[in-house]
Amino acid sequence: MDQISSHWKPPPDGLIEIIVDASFLEDNSRLGACGVIRGHDGSWRARFTHFENGSDALLVELRVIQPRIATCYDLGYTSIICESVCLEAVNLTHNLKNASLHVYASMLSF
Repeated sequence: MDQISSHWKPPPDGLIEIIVDASFLEDNSRLGACGVIRGHDGSWRARFTHFENGSDALLVELRVIQPRIATCYDLGYTSIICESVCLEAVNLTHNLKNASLHVYASMLSF
């Protein structure tokens, strides 16, 4: 069996990275997310968790990502890397012009 080795690499100098991981327990409609904000030197700038009842994983991802982008702006960063397994959430936050008609467009104003 082939082994794949991977590890986290810090973002380039001057950038900050938001790393989000969310999960959905369908049996009891519980959603949760956690993550970190890390600087180019590998330091943790913030960590976070979020839990709620519901059935929309995209909505939870956006509820987690949006305030973390605002936190990065507050820290003085405008060049931000956002890493998530929810590609739709990342695409929506990076392509705000194309997201204006999306059902969650009101959550995407930064």
